Amino acid sequence: MSEALLACSLQCHCTRPARRLVLDGDATDDETHGYQHRAFFQGYSDEHCSLPLLVLAQAEAKGDHALLGALLQPGNVHGSHRAMAMVKAIVTGLRRAFP
Repeated sequence: MSEALLACSLQCHCTRPARRLVLDGDATDDETHGYQHRAFFQGYSDEHCSLPLLVLAQAEAKGDHALLGALLQPGNVHGSHRAMAMVKAIVTGLRRAFP
């Protein structure tokens, strides 16, 4: 699924490579209701939640933003959990698209 999201984002937003691309990783707590799978109590936000990790890209010259990766994580992990693995996969995909 992550590979498809990256390919779609590149096709829609990146017709040519930017000189500089800034990757922004952001984990945000997503409050859950009821008994959802992988929802845990998080003391920081004082709620039951999941913690999706999103990786966005911004091209320096154009100012375009594109969602390059998303990973739904349980609410009991650190926000940066698996972030380096996602960034590595995204950079590999970018290098493949723009050798």
